[in-house]
Parts: sequence; structure tokens; C-alpha cells
Amino acid sequence: MSEIAGELARVKGAFSQPTLTLLHQRQAPVVITIFRAAFGRNNRPIPTARLHTQVEEHLAAVRATGETDVPSGTGRDICQRWMRGQWLVRSLDESGQEVYTLTSHAQQALELVKTLSRD
Repeated sequence: MSEIAGELARVKGAFSQPTLTLLHQRQAPVVITIFRAAFGRNNRPIPTARLHTQVEEHLAAVRATGETDVPSGTGRDICQRWMRGQWLVRSLDESGQEVYTLTSHAQQALELVKTLSRD
């Protein structure tokens, strides 16, 4: 394999990773905004029902700004899509309550956006 073909294969592999698939989608600004608003700086686990409600509330607020490129569906539906995208994980906390946390892929995307948006 030529050097350029090998490099292209490596770059394509990087673009298929969940971090870049999140940042590369049309709705990335809205998704990143919701993740930042919901999880804050510390990425503490959020009870599933609470995150479903927060997602719906945040999306309503985003739509009120005039943004049209937003995820559709219920908060639960959207969270499940984000789990399939490997940006959220659902697990049980120490008390047995079902919670969501951001995956390392989503955290990397948030950190990159934070770095790029600094003044």
C-alpha cells in the first residue's frame, strides 16, 4: 500500500470514531450545547427520567431561538439515539438507580469545542 493510501485509511478510521461522528453531524452544535447544559463541567451521572425531561426542555429552548436543525422525538428517543452513537451510556449507580453519563467520546468532543471556542 502506498504511503498516501495508508494515511487515507488512517484518516478514514479516525472519522469513523464516535467523537468525530458527533462533531461532523449537522446537529452537532445543538447536541454539544445540550450535553454542556445538562452535564455541566463535572459529567456527573443524571437519572434517566431527569435527562429525558431536560433534553425536551433544552430542545424547546433551542427551538425558541429560531434554530431549526434540532433532533426530533421525545427526550427518551433522542437519548437512545445518542446511546447508539456511543455518546451516552446508561448504567446503574451505587443506589441501583438508572443513570446516564457521557462517554469518553462525547467528553472528547466537548473538550475540543471548549478549546476551539475560547477567546
